[in-house]
Amino acid sequence: MGTALMGLTGIMLWAKVWVGNLLARWWIDVATSIHFYEAILATLAIVVWHFYQVFLDPDVYPMNWAWWDGKMPVEHYREEHGLDTEALAEAEASEQADADSDGQAKPSADRGVSNWREKAFAAAPITLMSRAAATIDRFRPASCQAASS
Repeated sequence: MGTALMGLTGIMLWAKVWVGNLLARWWIDVATSIHFYEAILATLAIVVWHFYQVFLDPDVYPMNWAWWDGKMPVEHYREEHGLDTEALAEAEASEQADADSDGQAKPSADRGVSNWREKAFAAAPITLMSRAAATIDRFRPASCQAASS
């Protein structure tokens, strides 16, 4: 309901002139108020949920350190992400294979589950930066593009 409300009021605010030609001015004022208070409500809900999950959840009290480094203890990972045990088993097998190929056992971190995630998302920041640069270049005025070439 909240998403639909935000979408409807957002479109009304985005197309003020069109909506103003169809409806009375007070409709835009009402849409502005609804959009504003719904945004505050959504923000507060997200903040409260995340605050509970990171700090107040009795399973991770005093704090879930996953927000800092993206890692969590294997036992906690299995408990929280029960359907993801196959990926966890593959990550453990990969780490074991790496240790066997080096001929020496690597020290295991207490909270080192995210190895497979680090491999999967290693290129994500580079991809996002290149896409952002391409998008910015697309909207750059022609006079600036000629000067930069």
